[in-house]
Amino acid sequence: NSDHIDKYSFASGASAPSSQVASLPFSSAYTNSAIISATHAYNMGGLQATGPGSAHGLMTRFAFASDTQDNSITGYISNSGGMSSHACLSAGDYGFVCGGWRAGAGGLTDNVSKVSTVNDTNSTASSDLSRPTYQMAPATDNVYGYLANGYKGPPASTAGSTRIERMSFASEVNSGEIGNTASEGLTGSSGISSSTHAYIPGIQSAVTSVHYSHAVKYAFASAGITTSNAFAQSLIGDTYSHGCASSTSAGFIALGATYTNDQSNSVETFLFASDTTVSNIGTLSRPGRDVAGAHV
Repeated sequence: NSDHIDKYSFASGASAPSSQVASLPFSSAYTNSAIISATHAYNMGGLQATGPGSAHGLMTRFAFASDTQDNSITGYISNSGGMSSHACLSAGDYGFVCGGWRAGAGGLTDNVSKVSTVNDTNSTASSDLSRPTYQMAPATDNVYGYLANGYKGPPASTAGSTRIERMSFASEVNSGEIGNTASEGLTGSSGISSSTHAYIPGIQSAVTSVHYSHAVKYAFASAGITTSNAFAQSLIGDTYSHGCASSTSAGFIALGATYTNDQSNSVETFLFASDTTVSNIGTLSRPGRDVAGAHV
């Protein structure tokens, strides 16, 4: 578990190490992805070593402009009891917490909760996934949210999923399956989105626990393709469970772990125009995995 908030530059060719700019109010793990507004990142739930219990549904906020965590609890993920390994999507003044693992006897969930990034309130029920799933990779084209791979239920995890689901931000109806990825497995990744494609840079098989030697990308439905293709993308250290981020031209892959849980502190990047070439651009303040990536 870690309470670190690290910052690194998207600048092309940047190689200086990142710096820890703030800390969360308590250590959290398996947060996997964050909700992002124009001014803040929101950490949603997670497992924790300190604070109110071993798992929680608390929402905390971090300001991009001041590089500070205000250490306030802005609300709760309603009816979660304690949530981890979920996937987060962001759209305008709202964010969505999708699926995940509920603490105690809750197991996997198919719930989607809606969070306001304007008002500090508890989340509200929005819609449902096509089935209970956790450890999915989120992506967005700003009109729809996409969720791929993960462990499927119900309510205990039974196998790795290949499903790609799509949900409408405007209508908030239940998501539906629109295709399949090339490989089953969990990702633990924040997900990477270009204007046309989603990228999953590291996948671990839910059956054998080993990593695939390829990455996966799929086109958003508006581009006419809903199934993925595997492609060569050699990550440093062959890792998964990254804290990912996206700029307009590149994807960024931070931290991660091998299947033997050797954890990385590296930051790697690739250009969307030449997505098979991955370069190391620096390191974070400490190794880690299953962290929430955010960008502004």
